[in-house]
Amino acid sequence: MVKRYEDNLHLPQRSANERFQRFFEQVGLTNGIYGLMGTEAVSQTGVFGDGSLPAADVSFMAELTLQGTFVEIPDVLFYRRMHSGASSFDRDDDERQQNFWRAESTPFKLPVIRKNFIYLCRIWTTKIAFLEKLQLSVYTMRRLVWQRSKIVSELVAVFRRD
Repeated sequence: MVKRYEDNLHLPQRSANERFQRFFEQVGLTNGIYGLMGTEAVSQTGVFGDGSLPAADVSFMAELTLQGTFVEIPDVLFYRRMHSGASSFDRDDDERQQNFWRAESTPFKLPVIRKNFIYLCRIWTTKIAFLEKLQLSVYTMRRLVWQRSKIVSELVAVFRRD
């Protein structure tokens, strides 16, 4: 199926804190990874990680918001084919995500906690003002609270395996 999809990731805010928060409010499909981006900004990210976390494209884009603004142009220059076999077709399907991102039998270990910990590390190593680092850290900790049911599920799964 081919249809128009609005990413709504035009993030011109000067503040990394505002861009980061707005990104998580808006993010759906991360078609922006197919756009033009600065080499220096990309080199400051963990790019796509080591395959130990799902939806690495979202993490990559979140890290990019710490580096600078996102500018969406109004013209349609990209078409994405969506089908039931796509990894992004159902992001709530843990098995599908596992098979796409890892292709291994070892399940993800505490992905929500680890992903937010990585965000905190990136926040504190990025060249932004101290106050913004604090604001971003508070927001990231709030995200952990918001995701508490997923975290509980992750912890239960870890203890069941051991």
